[in-house]
Amino acid sequence: MTEPEARVSIWYGAKEPNMKKALQKLKRAFPNAQDHPFEGLGHGEIIAHPDLMAREIEAFMREE
Repeated sequence: MTEPEARVSIWYGAKEPNMKKALQKLKRAFPNAQDHPFEGLGHGEIIAHPDLMAREIEAFMREE
């Protein structure tokens, strides 16, 4: 099996329940994925912070 070439960043709220198990599965599928928790946020709460979300997307897109 070949490793996926796509760059992946796993975004989630640090207060999100059940992420430990989900992260394990995602890391198996994408071993080089970046783990990116957002402190103080729960499931999907990043959407309520568009400025933060835009900054993080721009930073991810600039990385190589």
